[in-house]
Amino acid sequence: MLHGQVWLHNTSALGHLQRNILHEPRVCFEIDVPGETFPYGRFQCDTALAYQSVLVFGRLSIIQDSAQKIAFFDALMSKYHSAEMGRQKGFYPRLGDVTVYALSPERITGKQIRLPAKEARWPAVDKTKSPNAVVPNA
Repeated sequence: MLHGQVWLHNTSALGHLQRNILHEPRVCFEIDVPGETFPYGRFQCDTALAYQSVLVFGRLSIIQDSAQKIAFFDALMSKYHSAEMGRQKGFYPRLGDVTVYALSPERITGKQIRLPAKEARWPAVDKTKSPNAVVPNA
């Protein structure tokens, strides 16, 4: 987050995303981190995925100011770039080829399903959603 907003970047080409934003700036943006799958019951459909997710609802605006775009990329590079590479900091010759968006959150929500301890998973614990089902020809 930068200035209380979620900042994103994409190509400056007038594609599907940018056309939609110019027409209607209200968006929903999701980030999720998948975890392991795990069985909770005796049938294949009794399988779940551990995960964490965050959804941000708000309005997306296009950042036009070059100094703000540079600040965004400086923050991005400081997070993901190794300083030992010896490259010039703060120099982005293709800045005009990129659109930077700022998402102003109006509502943030999320969910989480944790990986249960091994002793709480099937076959130790059977939490099948269809306990009376019978496998055909079994």
